[in-house]
Amino acid sequence: MHNNKIMLITYPDSLGSNLADLKEMLDKYFSRAVGGVHVLPFFPSSGDRGFAPMDYHKVDPSFGSWDDVEAIGSEYYLMFDYMINHISAHSQYYQDFLAKKDDS
Repeated sequence: MHNNKIMLITYPDSLGSNLADLKEMLDKYFSRAVGGVHVLPFFPSSGDRGFAPMDYHKVDPSFGSWDDVEAIGSEYYLMFDYMINHISAHSQYYQDFLAKKDDS
């Protein structure tokens, strides 16, 4: 299905303003060349262009929703950044660590 097609690496708002726009652009202009999409961070983040994630379970509402991610995945194979070595100081994970240290 995706043989001989390239993977596009993009932020969720580089080809439009959100994931729905990205899907529209892929379908309209790139579907014959692109087989997969590596979507750079789309999680809620406190900075660093998404590389300071606050919650890995949510899509930043300004980019859309998991339904938008699934819509892209219905036509293209997907890859995401899951930066376990990057976390926002505002995240619940970091706040839990501050409170509990090694028991976190």
